[in-house]
Amino acid sequence: AKIEADPEAEPPAKEEKHVFTFRRIFIHSSEEEAAQRANRERLSQRLEAKLTEFSAKLSSSCWRKQSLAQAQKALDKLLDSSAGKLYSTHLQAAPDNKKGWTLEWSMDREKLAHAESLDGYYTLMSSVSEDAANLDQIFRDYKAQTHIERRFSEWKGPLQLRPVFLK
Repeated sequence: AKIEADPEAEPPAKEEKHVFTFRRIFIHSSEEEAAQRANRERLSQRLEAKLTEFSAKLSSSCWRKQSLAQAQKALDKLLDSSAGKLYSTHLQAAPDNKKGWTLEWSMDREKLAHAESLDGYYTLMSSVSEDAANLDQIFRDYKAQTHIERRFSEWKGPLQLRPVFLK
């Protein structure tokens, strides 16, 4: 196949560029705040239990043979969570020239205060202009979205019919 350009043809028109303006809407939910705090507390308790267990294992014969880098890698894996980011840890060689490691940890109060200050907040982005809808309307539409998506899901799913009995 051979493709040739027509020398007399006009070049294609430039595409119009559309500029969209987005509004960021910050929302605070007291229910979400309570849920996030409860979840953080639950995760922190679980992490504290894992750190206690790990600390006890560090003096075992298995961990006495491991290097500090290997112990730190295992600790980092434990702390790789949202609750883990709230803790400060210190891993060092066991005292009295014993082989093994000791672990100290504490919750960083500044990090906790920062995390708590963000509890319950989330952001909505909207391209709807202020003239077309106010903040309350955008928020109501956002909340209604789950109902609409559930209906679409029901339409796409299997049709449920009841039996019809005829005489």
